[in-house]
Amino acid sequence: MAANNYFQVVNFAGQAITVVVNGITVSVPGDGTAKALNKLNETGDTVTFNIEVTQGPYTGTLAPTTCAVGSGDNSWTHMVVTTNGYVNLFAGPEGRPRGIHIE
Repeated sequence: MAANNYFQVVNFAGQAITVVVNGITVSVPGDGTAKALNKLNETGDTVTFNIEVTQGPYTGTLAPTTCAVGSGDNSWTHMVVTTNGYVNLFAGPEGRPRGIHIE
């Protein structure tokens, strides 16, 4: 069971984006930069993310998304925002990618 879950937003949307993850707002420039969020409060094998994209080529609120995290003391989840409105979640070292689309 993971003790700490960290979250990183990677921007491939082609322009600056602002994303709200579980109430934490992160703004990422439009140059493919990654920006880490502070540790989220959730612990355990799965984490539910509430994601809203408030600035970018596609904006909207995604349905709550549960993602498995890797085992160990610290698990990172990467969220990649793309130009076609897809948000891909890559969870922990053992996680599998999961794509969700902003409608």
